[in-house]
Amino acid sequence: MDKIIGIHRAAIGIYERDKVKPSIVVTIKIADTLQVSLDYLVGKTSLEVVQNTL
Repeated sequence: MDKIIGIHRAAIGIYERDKVKPSIVVTIKIADTLQVSLDYLVGKTSLEVVQNTL
């Protein structure tokens, strides 16, 4: 995943240990890479992906 979103592997570990919060740009890249919504990524919903109704 580190190569896909363009951040160093050590940074991911820092985010996982909650020592530093990623920027919104990095957070969006992580959610897109994992194919989940931002709300799901930050624990605000149990729905992984919101289906497009259009």
